[in-house]
Amino acid sequence: MKQMGESASMSRRKSGWAKECICWCLYGNSSHVRFVVDTMADKHPDLVVLNCSSYGVTLTLDGIDVCGERMIREIMEFKRQCHIRKISFLGYSLGGLIIRYAAGRLLQSGFFDAIEPMNFITMATPHLGIISQRAYVTSLILFRTGLQGTLNDTEYSAPLLWVLTDPNMPFMQALKLFPHIYIAANVVGDRTVPYLTASAQLVNPYDTCPPVPLDPSNPVIVRPASDPPPAKRGMEALKAQAETAARMTVFLAVIVPILVVAWTVLGPVGVYQARQAQARHAKSDIKHAGVELSAEDRRKLEALALEVKTLPGAQDEWQRRIAQTLEEELKGKMTRVDVWLGEWRHTHAIIVVRKPSVAMHREGIPAVEHIAGLFKS
Repeated sequence: MKQMGESASMSRRKSGWAKECICWCLYGNSSHVRFVVDTMADKHPDLVVLNCSSYGVTLTLDGIDVCGERMIREIMEFKRQCHIRKISFLGYSLGGLIIRYAAGRLLQSGFFDAIEPMNFITMATPHLGIISQRAYVTSLILFRTGLQGTLNDTEYSAPLLWVLTDPNMPFMQALKLFPHIYIAANVVGDRTVPYLTASAQLVNPYDTCPPVPLDPSNPVIVRPASDPPPAKRGMEALKAQAETAARMTVFLAVIVPILVVAWTVLGPVGVYQARQAQARHAKSDIKHAGVELSAEDRRKLEALALEVKTLPGAQDEWQRRIAQTLEEELKGKMTRVDVWLGEWRHTHAIIVVRKPSVAMHREGIPAVEHIAGLFKS
């Protein structure tokens, strides 16, 4: 497998081989998905991987679209160095939304006329946006990305996450070109991107049915059991309640004070970084205008946005429409990969083994290996 940093002559020797673009998360950098890259190398030695590096850390505040435009520039530069027959995308967290945007823009440019789309994989990506009561704070400290993630942006007449999903837009049309679409989600423990938004669902099947392994040899990849479990009785129920209460006590006594201190210290930093991002965006040559909407498309989006705005719970309505449309448009093409890495831990970083030197992160290795095994070349 080749990384972007290698020479152009090496790129040419890889000519014609499948290529994968890997994107990463908000405030992230390419090192966060290093283990994913290395695992892909082990399982698919013919694969050429571009681990995108044209945006990172505070640059991710500039918006899904702006990060996507930067990614497209990086892809086109790579294409000039290396002949490509096939292409796949893998996005982690915010990266999953960035690759959805980039695929649509590449379709508009005719990129897929000569290059075959293959795999499209997202891991812990907020497809329905940020499902949280912290939406106002999120939009305050995360600049354009926060507004887009909370479905409060208006630059495209309707929220960008809906524009990415609208069947009449190039983004959904591009996504449907990929024959192998996988969306991986943490069933529990991901407080950054909870299960429903990561799996693009409105109802959690695990609320009524416990997880069961798809394969006993890899218990972290699960599905809902066919039947709900029998209700716990007597001492068994009391024991379960006591365990939950003990865990909650530890959370309230230890974790909450840490979070309060962290917010007190980091909150003003976040606001300052958002203001820097705003100033940077005003001077940037990459803006949201990369997407040209026809007058008819804009009229339809404006009418839809006005309709949704009049409904109670507009954000919930947008999320309902996004989830329903993804389900309908990708029926038979999209496969959900549910990952169970433990309930009382923060699994957002574990799913990609962000830090292999940390024992807890290494528990995500079977999940990464499973996703790498799904990859078709």
